[in-house]
Parts: sequence; C-alpha cells; structure tokens
Amino acid sequence: MPTSNQPAKQPFLCLREAFRTTFPWNHQRLTRDGFRQWARTKRIPPINVNAHHWRPMRDGEPVPRSMIEAFSEYIALHQILPPNDCRLSVIAEEGDAPAASKAADGRRQRPCYAMSYRELYFQLCQVLAVDDHARCEDESDLWQAARMIVECVGWHEKRLSGKNAIAYGERLMRRSLDEYAQELLGYWQANEHAVMFATLRHGNAVERIGVSVSMPVTEAFYRRMRSGDADEARIASEDLAPQSQYVLALAFAENVAIDLKRNKVTRSLVQTRTAMYQLSSLFLPVQHEAWQPHIVTFAGTGENGKRMRAYGFSPTGARLPSSGREIVEFAPPDKEKHGLAYCKALAEYLPMRSLIQVFQAYIESQRRLHD
Repeated sequence: MPTSNQPAKQPFLCLREAFRTTFPWNHQRLTRDGFRQWARTKRIPPINVNAHHWRPMRDGEPVPRSMIEAFSEYIALHQILPPNDCRLSVIAEEGDAPAASKAADGRRQRPCYAMSYRELYFQLCQVLAVDDHARCEDESDLWQAARMIVECVGWHEKRLSGKNAIAYGERLMRRSLDEYAQELLGYWQANEHAVMFATLRHGNAVERIGVSVSMPVTEAFYRRMRSGDADEARIASEDLAPQSQYVLALAFAENVAIDLKRNKVTRSLVQTRTAMYQLSSLFLPVQHEAWQPHIVTFAGTGENGKRMRAYGFSPTGARLPSSGREIVEFAPPDKEKHGLAYCKALAEYLPMRSLIQVFQAYIESQRRLHD
C-alpha cells in the first residue's frame, strides 16, 4: 500500500485531433457530470475526474492519463462509437504536462484587466480555492486518508507513531486500517467531497498535511445521532443525502508523519480552510433562510474534543453507543437560551454561516465559469 505524503505523478495524454473533430460531443448518453459520476461510483477501479479537466480534454490539451483511459472505457460501454474506435491508441496520444501558464487545476490564467466582474470575483477569491491534490483521485488516496486518520488517533491519545500508532488507533476505532479505508470508499463514492486532504505547496511539490471526512445526512439521522441513538460506525446509504443542512463530521486529522513543530500556524489555517470548503460543498445553499447549517460530530480524541470546544461546538448530552465518546454539535442557537448565553451562541454561529456563504458563492462561480 502507498505511504508517501506526496501525491503520485501520472503521465498525460491528449485526444487526437482527428478524433476530437469527428466525435459526437452532444450525444445524449454523454455528459460531463454523468461521466464523472460513473468514473467514481461504477468504474473498477474507481477514480475521481476533475471537472476542470473536461474542457481542456475536449480542446485536445494534456490531461491525466487515467481520465483518458476512463473516457475510452465510458464511450465504449455506452456504445457512443464502435468498440474499435474507442481504443486508447486510436483516440489519444502522449502529451506533455500542462503549460505553466495555467493554474494547477487546469484553469486558464488571464490578465485581470481583460476580465469581466464575474471573472474578477473568481480571481480575487483564489485564496478560497483548494489544490487539485486535496481531492481523492482513487482507492490509494482513500487508503492514505485512512492511514492518516488512524495514525493521528494513536498520536493524539498516546503520542505513538508509525505502526504503533496505527495499531492503537485500530483498537480504539474498532476496525482495521483496511476496513476503515473501505468505509471511506463508500463515503467518497456517495459524495466526491466527503474525503478531502489539506495540502501545502513547496515549489512544484505538494504535501498532504491533513485530512477531513464529512457527510451530508438526513435530518432523521442527524436527530438520532445527536441523541445517541445512531453510531458513526453504522451509517446506511438511506441516511446519506447529496446535500443537506445537516452534516456529520467524522474526522479532522493531521498528518502526524511530518514535523508537527514546523509551520504550525500555516498548517492549521490551510486545514481549516479546506474543511470550510468541504462543508460548503456539502451544505445546501445557506443564502436561503430556511437552510441553516447544522454539524454533529464526536470527540474522537481528547485533543479533538478541545478543538471542538474552541470552535464553539456544544455537548448534546449524549454519547456514542459503541465507544462512549461525547457527541457535540454546532447549530443555530437554542431558542430556549436567554440574554448573554443566547448572544454568545449567536456570535459564534453567524460568522461561521457567513463563511459558508462566501465559500458557496465562490464554488458556484467556479462551476459556472467552467460549464
């Protein structure tokens, strides 16, 4: 199994001009989102296709080889062309890495004075963006995420490292590393933003410094979870939703294999920003007054419990049935609170909701620019 903290590099391919100019791109069985959904949930092995690579692929620009391979399989499976015309050697050729004049995620860079206000908004909001390597591409990334989380549990609880930390984390979490990786696979296949890495760039290299796992859930499951009648280790497919005003946060872990004494402030900022991007992708649009963000989670370790309290999470009074861990939530202020207690709770909630709205506006502008 892979253990490196550096995302693996892969070769690039580009579609041949003769194929691109004759291919039926408007075929009723071919859509960008349909192809991406198939690649992540039905292809074996599954991969995550970056939405921003669709247009460059159609334009004949270099994109990751795995994307072209999946595209070749998809058009053959859906009988868009005869099987022989879908072969990789027929539709694609080797390509160089994307030009440095483009952003890391494939977006074209333009001078600001040549932009519309919508494009300018997008450019100024780049501080909200996450690196492509923040997203899980395939099962090896999910295994890396699982290892990072399990090892972090051993570090937080007993200051263990390596195999000893993993062994302790497996005992505390009541599942093996491989079992947990399979669990994450199910979440990721249900929602591509369920598992996300926090990343730092060092020149051209990218380092994954942490990972967070969250899932949008139904209101019914949320209510059961906050009251201790549901468990984080037993989540059924019917408990999940594509987006929701209710989110279950399952993990927020550091990569304890790196030097945790270096860049502590930067790392914490990057990891929190990634978690906010993730949550904003999972929540229904908070611009609608009826959709109020709710997050329920649990103190997986003593350290995480301290951080949850610092973020304004409040105990629900219940505990997880399987482990006895304390359940906490971040939700709109309880109407039963009065005076200073209500004002304090509101002062915690409103900035968080505003941050979610800013991130959601950025994510939507990003989607529209690349549709």
